[in-house]
Amino acid sequence: MPKVSTENVHRWSQFADITGLTPDAPLQLSDLVALVRHPQGAFKNVPQGCRRVWFINRFSQCENAIAQSELLQPLQQHNVEAIWLGDIQEHPAIARRFVN
Repeated sequence: MPKVSTENVHRWSQFADITGLTPDAPLQLSDLVALVRHPQGAFKNVPQGCRRVWFINRFSQCENAIAQSELLQPLQQHNVEAIWLGDIQEHPAIARRFVN
């Protein structure tokens, strides 16, 4: 997995507070799941009743290293309604979909 830093993570201080990661730490899927599940994370201020779709961009670069069961954890725990995997710069942009 890639390493995180202030150069490649938007809103670094919030990300670090939620995940507990420090600069140059390896990024794990569990860190992204924590970001999705946290009340101040990826879906902060999403109105009640809205669908939560988690799009993981450039996932094809690392999907062989991640267990599908770990990836689907937010769906199973009802944190999101769908997970889309893909690359926004490719056509089609969405390569795989998982829906709750």
